[in-house]
Amino acid sequence: MFTKLIQEKNVKDLVKIHFNIDLTPSQISIVRLIAYTEHNRACINAMTRYGKSMCVAIGVCLYIWFNNDKKIAIIAPQDGQASILRNYIADFIIRSKWMSELVDIDRGGGIERLKKEASRKRWTFKNGCELRTISAHGEANRLMGFGADLLIVDESALVSTEAWARLTRMLGDDPENSILIELSNPWTMACKYYEHYTSGRFHTIHIDYKTAIKEGRTTKKFIEEMRVENTPLFFTVFYDSWFPTESDSQLISFKHIQVAENQAWNLSKGKKIISVDVADSGNDYTVIYWGYEYNGFYEIKYVYYEGKSENMRVAERVYNLFLDKGADVINVDGNGVGVGVVSRLKDLCKDKNVSIIGCMSGGRAGLENSSKDSKKRMSEKKLYANKKAETYFKLKYLFESSSIRIPKFDRIRSDLISLQWERGESTSKIKILKPENEKSPDFADALMFFVWKGESSSFFFA
Repeated sequence: MFTKLIQEKNVKDLVKIHFNIDLTPSQISIVRLIAYTEHNRACINAMTRYGKSMCVAIGVCLYIWFNNDKKIAIIAPQDGQASILRNYIADFIIRSKWMSELVDIDRGGGIERLKKEASRKRWTFKNGCELRTISAHGEANRLMGFGADLLIVDESALVSTEAWARLTRMLGDDPENSILIELSNPWTMACKYYEHYTSGRFHTIHIDYKTAIKEGRTTKKFIEEMRVENTPLFFTVFYDSWFPTESDSQLISFKHIQVAENQAWNLSKGKKIISVDVADSGNDYTVIYWGYEYNGFYEIKYVYYEGKSENMRVAERVYNLFLDKGADVINVDGNGVGVGVVSRLKDLCKDKNVSIIGCMSGGRAGLENSSKDSKKRMSEKKLYANKKAETYFKLKYLFESSSIRIPKFDRIRSDLISLQWERGESTSKIKILKPENEKSPDFADALMFFVWKGESSSFFFA
């Protein structure tokens, strides 16, 4: 009987027989996705308390039953989060005779011994399968050296970018056949989970409160109560099970980013601009843009990025781009390691008709170059903490006035979404906040340098 149910992918009856659980239609789709590895890459958004963790755990148990000699890794941002799926799996092992018999432990102590073993972070099975639960806290150095045929990432939206670099290496032993399943509450768009969910490369499952009501997992009365009791942002994340488009402190809203990505106009003339954000550490990128500015409209036509490299190499790459496409101005991050790039470009371009600008983002706002209105300059000085904040609010204005066109590119979008601002407690001056993960938003910074101008810009205000 079991053979027929397995061949027919009759997940509903298999789970009912072995775990005494009646799955809803959407729960069946989650279990089958994992148990039968129907897609190599998948993301799961489901309303809070819908039961997605339970379904993933059941899917993992079936995957172990159906396969031999497979390595399974369950990753979460913190140990406590990783233990949620592990505890579900342990419970199913204990309640299922065929799973408990498959576990490679001495069962002489009976069910109590099995319960004690269930808390382990590493399980081995008699069919050669191995299951580990691992925390991806911080940069997740503990992930190194362990490969996985099936990688489950819980609360994926909270896993740092640095940890993701190590996570993806775990799939490298058999990249064509390895399985990556991500599940998360959609906390933010500024994460790899959002990039994957919207990339088109990942199969997606989205289960909101409407589906949960239809399947009997919650009630309309309870949902309306939650709508009243919680903020719109909270309700969006936990019950619509969708990514919040913006927060009160978000600099540039997602809807304006979408408009900029889908502009109907296309510049073919104007001032040619190259902008450069220079990588300052091993996890940063050097980002180079080329494009036009015409009558207050900006468009990025060309994007190049690479990991941290020697400054002279960066300068020469920018110079070659200038020779190939031309430029009236080259705006370069003039802070830290960017100083060397600015110096080298000035030397290379000394006989060329191009301005090389070292953009001092820490400089004072409203005090540079061409503005002749002293009151205007003083207003900018009082409003913004530095030139970086002033220029980022210029960028904000360009997005909100539909005056900028950018490529559809995940890294640009993610960096822009991550930008946050606040007013200082003591001075009330506007400042741009560092990302929570401490990673520099290189693709956003290069865009800020692309629209850089020395004169003040008093119409950019919050």
